Amino acid sequence: MSHYILIHGAWHNGSAFNALKTVLEDRGHTVTAPTLPGHKPNDPDRISITFHDYLNAVKKVVETSASPANKAILVGHSSAGFLLQSIAADVEDFLEELVFINAWLLPNGTSQADAIQAADPQAWTNFKNAATQASDNCIPVIESFVRGMLMGGDTAAQQDDLLNILVPQPLALMEHPIDCDGFAELEVPKTLIHCKVDTSLPQGAYIGMANQNLGSYDLIHIDTGHEGIFTHPAMVAGALEKAAVL
Repeated sequence: MSHYILIHGAWHNGSAFNALKTVLEDRGHTVTAPTLPGHKPNDPDRISITFHDYLNAVKKVVETSASPANKAILVGHSSAGFLLQSIAADVEDFLEELVFINAWLLPNGTSQADAIQAADPQAWTNFKNAATQASDNCIPVIESFVRGMLMGGDTAAQQDDLLNILVPQPLALMEHPIDCDGFAELEVPKTLIHCKVDTSLPQGAYIGMANQNLGSYDLIHIDTGHEGIFTHPAMVAGALEKAAVL
């Protein structure tokens, strides 16, 4: 049996993993799924969150829920990918494996904002303008983006359920350049779980980022969209179990 630490990405919080956590626990595993700083509903501290707050939170949860004697599988979904890139070297002794689920993986010294601007300058302009107009300087939950891109192909009911738990996103997560020199050479095994029907980026984008920035890794394909962690928890759980034995 494994211990999984599930790290959410932008706009999400730990509750997005509730169903996945239940499936894994029912199969005998243990699971930690924290909510990162600024991501609680109505969080008053959202406006002041820094990138280092995110890193410190991930590091703390790894060090308090795992140990060198009882290692964990650290899982990052979407924007959590580059958080794991940034922190993995600091907690390498605590990790059995790193797993990325359609995750943003970045070159050292760059930010997610850089990657978005390179791919679609107008998309980043829209995000930035929305944050500037918001009282908390965060990117609000944009319903059309969730329905049309993050959850394109999912049912309206599933989209409604996820929209009910999403929160505004502090800009710090996306704008801060990452420091992950040497990440690709870490000896911790790495796996990409590729959600094949993801409409959030062009086909092949997540595998392309992994090929460029992950180093040696195993690849598992599953028939879900970007929010498979929420819409298809049993399928994702099976992929996580497969990753643990590759």
